[in-house]
Amino acid sequence: MIWPILLLFLQLSIAHPFHPERSTPLPVIRQLCEFPNVTWIENIAVRSNGLLLVTLFTSPSLYQIDPFQANPVPTLVASFPSALGILGIAEIEKDVFAITKGNFSRFTGLVTPKSWSVWKADFRAQENTDTGGAVVVSKIADLPEAMFLNGATTVGGGEKGGIKFLLMADSILGVVWRLNLDTLQYDPVLNVTATQPTVPVAQGGFGVNGVHTRDGFLGM
Repeated sequence: MIWPILLLFLQLSIAHPFHPERSTPLPVIRQLCEFPNVTWIENIAVRSNGLLLVTLFTSPSLYQIDPFQANPVPTLVASFPSALGILGIAEIEKDVFAITKGNFSRFTGLVTPKSWSVWKADFRAQENTDTGGAVVVSKIADLPEAMFLNGATTVGGGEKGGIKFLLMADSILGVVWRLNLDTLQYDPVLNVTATQPTVPVAQGGFGVNGVHTRDGFLGM
């Protein structure tokens, strides 16, 4: 199967179908690009300049896509060591993204214990000619107790109103981990029936997956 990336945008000149007299924005869908067969695109983040970052479940690769081009070509911007794939992505500073990674088999469902960690991709160096414009990749913390770090989101409270916590869904354990980005301490902040797999993992059960925060609420 070929996995397309789609872009939604508003075309302001189209009238609303139920109210022809109104000029109401309607979403228009167009295909941006296609990845090769057996590529699994897991998550998408948007940079401050509008460029898209996509993580791959099938390789430890972070790609960038320019949605403003007519026919954009995905560009590999970062690779992560000692991992079979990367999953969650969330912006923790302007143009700095936290990314979850680990070792697992999408064919057998087996997970390598103690392989999960959180890394970051720093795009600020692209403005620094001393680094040659390369994206700087570095580890934030290991989470050896985690089993499958999936979606990620952030919580404020840091210095000067910045990001203080990274929340990560663990789809096998069925919990949400909280990582303090200042102290690097972590704990399972949410472990309830709603986050647990509905059937045993051996039978394909999967717990909490995507997570998002807004106005003090956590959506799952």
